[in-house]
Amino acid sequence: MKRIFSILATIAICLTCHAETITIIPEYHVGDTLKYRIKTNVRVDHGLDSLVYSLEFFPRMVIESRNDIGFVISTSTTVGDFNAECSDPEANCSPDFLSMREIVVSEFTDSVGFLEIQLDSVCRPMSILNIDEVKERYVQGFLKMAAKQADITLEELMAQEERINELRHYLTSVIDSIYSPRHILDEQFGYTAYFSFIGEPLNFSKIIASKVLAPKIMFLTPGIHSLDIHVSGNSGNCTVETQGATDKSSVSGRWTFHSGIPVTGILHIKTAEWSDGADTFTITYTIDKIQ
Repeated sequence: MKRIFSILATIAICLTCHAETITIIPEYHVGDTLKYRIKTNVRVDHGLDSLVYSLEFFPRMVIESRNDIGFVISTSTTVGDFNAECSDPEANCSPDFLSMREIVVSEFTDSVGFLEIQLDSVCRPMSILNIDEVKERYVQGFLKMAAKQADITLEELMAQEERINELRHYLTSVIDSIYSPRHILDEQFGYTAYFSFIGEPLNFSKIIASKVLAPKIMFLTPGIHSLDIHVSGNSGNCTVETQGATDKSSVSGRWTFHSGIPVTGILHIKTAEWSDGADTFTITYTIDKIQ
């Protein structure tokens, strides 16, 4: 009899665990266009000095088609406002520097252009279909930045055959080693964990941090390996909240979904991992659906 009760208890626990797991799958339709506003705010405190900058940009996603694997989507991004303030008079935050930074960010983002992404059956990104084209546009974007920093035109830079060959070889090597599909997708959606919860069984307790945080953020918060997660609602309309912390870092986030599609999101990171408290980085990423 005890064995029977033990078996029934085990079954009940398994059923309960299963009931507390949901999978968010967006209700996409071919031809849909989704538009978002993303804001990045970064504050670096060093003693009494601080550097604060913010960047706003606007990703656009189009549901292009559907094949036997899943949906094919395209994404593109345009840059909005860029602002920076620095309390240290000796820091390089002059109006000329900020103007140059804004131009470089804008031209680089525009040069990257759009992505064509194959999604799987539960709408998780599988591959970037035009990855070679995208990497070449990254090379062109970096070349534009190099020309701006040298105060010459891109045409003048391209005319320097020996220099351009060296630059292109170096940039291609760097991009191949750093700009993985995950990295490119993270950049396109401003590190807001846009696809992190889609198609993933969420169990209301823990989630591996690397599923939510981009490698760039994981580098800043090396002690955080998992996040507490709480989900309220159902697989279509729900709210997802996460948090995690160490002695020197903290991460918290909140996202809302309607019909499985991300509507709002905020990811907040604070860390002093790399400076014994002398420097504190505070980063906030927000995303809002505007259409």
